[in-house]
Order: sequence, then C-alpha cells, then structure tokens
Amino acid sequence: MPDAEKLRKTYKNKNVAFIYLAVNDNEEAWKRAVEQYHTSTYDGINYIVLNPKEAVFLKEIDNRHIPQYLLYDKFGKLVDTNASKPGTQEIREIINELME
Repeated sequence: MPDAEKLRKTYKNKNVAFIYLAVNDNEEAWKRAVEQYHTSTYDGINYIVLNPKEAVFLKEIDNRHIPQYLLYDKFGKLVDTNASKPGTQEIREIINELME
C-alpha cells in the first residue's frame, strides 16, 4: 500500500480518483484496513462490497484476484481490468495518457 499512497500523492488535485473496494470483508476489518493503509488520504474513496457473490459489477470486471487494479478514462469507460500495480512507471504513463 505504500506505492498506492505515493501514487495518490502524485495525482492529488489532478482530477484523478482512486477508489478502493473491499471484497469478502466484514465492516470492522474494512474500517481497520482503511485506517491502517491510509486509503482515504489524497483523494482515496473507500467502499465495502456487501454482496460479493451476487454483485453484478464484480462479475462484469471478472474479479478473480485481490488486489485487482482497474483503469477508467475521464468519461467513465473501463479501459483496463488488469492494470499495472501502483509502484510502476507504466501506470503513471497510462494515467497521464488518460488525463489528456
């Protein structure tokens, strides 16, 4: 998660949103993780999926592993369901392209 925090810092106030979904978690564990990993700082938004077995969204993105990184363009179109990890230069290049 340190790489994710650095990435959020890089794009703070640059019209980029970082959304974190907790799957197969209970509410207390989710709250502890948000606190522990600081995912709410630097434009991070957190949600817990309460119905992972029935969640249409998880089926649409073919969620098979955690973590899974998704990228959306500025119009809300899903462009990658298996994006590079936060610590890579590749993810920065792709985000910069999507911001253009």
